[in-house]
Amino acid sequence: MPDTETLVRHLRDLLIEDLSPILAGRPVILVNQHAARNVIDSYLTDAGAPEVTHLRALEDRATLTEYFRDFDHTLANPHEDLLQSLHAIDPHKRAVVYAGSPVSHPTLDGRPVIGARLPAWKQAESKQSQVAILGQQARYDVTYIPFNDTRDPDEFAELLRSRTPCVAAGDPHDMISMSSDHVYFIHQRLSDEAITDISRRLLHACRGVRVSRFMTGCPTTIYGVLIGDRLSFLGPVEALVGYTESDGRVTAPGVFAPVADATSFSHSDTARLADLVLRLAQETGFQGAFGVDGVVSDGRFTAHEINTRVCGGFSLVSHMLNGTLSFGVVDIVARHGSTHQDDILDLLDQVNEALFPHHPDARIWSDAACEKHLRSVAPRSSDKWSLERWTQEVRRSALRSLSPFFAVEQDAVARS
Repeated sequence: MPDTETLVRHLRDLLIEDLSPILAGRPVILVNQHAARNVIDSYLTDAGAPEVTHLRALEDRATLTEYFRDFDHTLANPHEDLLQSLHAIDPHKRAVVYAGSPVSHPTLDGRPVIGARLPAWKQAESKQSQVAILGQQARYDVTYIPFNDTRDPDEFAELLRSRTPCVAAGDPHDMISMSSDHVYFIHQRLSDEAITDISRRLLHACRGVRVSRFMTGCPTTIYGVLIGDRLSFLGPVEALVGYTESDGRVTAPGVFAPVADATSFSHSDTARLADLVLRLAQETGFQGAFGVDGVVSDGRFTAHEINTRVCGGFSLVSHMLNGTLSFGVVDIVARHGSTHQDDILDLLDQVNEALFPHHPDARIWSDAACEKHLRSVAPRSSDKWSLERWTQEVRRSALRSLSPFFAVEQDAVARS
């Protein structure tokens, strides 16, 4: 098999060929894409964009859910400062705009937004839609409870108590929940007052809630790309998930490593997951990059969510490839239609085979001191004992890093 550098070079050439007619020689305005600027800029330039300009249209928000709600609103209703900046950059409205994979508004002040997802793809991320797609899996005990004006918080709190331990994940009003926003772990040590408070919070903020049985095991994320009716998977990777002991709030800081045991994700898991993604595609017309969150428990993967966009964890794969592959571009090409569909997916399959599961020092981590420590203890070989020890060190370091901000119960993270 060719090395990953050769594979990515071939991928890049095909992606640029597909990207070129999408750009059609027009300038590109990248909105709030500063984190990805080095990689994506070169793709756009090589695909024929005469100019690539970065523009910041929105500052960060308290949560990702609020950020992407406000981002779509800003695209639909640009504020005066943004309009002035756009006019200064592109007075004749010749440019196309790229604003990232999660956005769904198709234009910005008369300029087409490339790579935007359709509203149906965005809506597919709601907890209610996810239950409809994923709720029939074996061992996945899940239900969706729509709220109405007459629902009593004490009644809902009693329902949560009756299903303990369980996970409650809300659909916020007029938004699609992102990351771990509005997600709570209802565990045995939560006080009655805390559960009632969770009930009130969800009833106030959400239009409905998904309630699922808590599953022990390894939190796992699978990434993938769908073009036409073909899929390519990347992963699996292990995710870090914790919760606050006092109020049950779940936090999911990111993914940190390929799953140590390759046998924990089987061919039958892949086949079942492909069926689920293709079912979603049949119902919504979805195309593009996606991420699937779930749990490997007793040797079987159970999917909890399918995210119809480039997820943050794609950065892990890009990092493993030395930052040379832009999954934003992969997503754009998949959504607009590729003339090299089979070749691109074949190459992604080879990239996956080359990278996973043997890349123990790859991870996303924001704490520099923790990153330095983890690199110092990372195994120097594929020795299984070393890899298991390194994984334990990751968890311990993660807890130390999180502890100033979250009262994370160590046993819970160790079990997860």
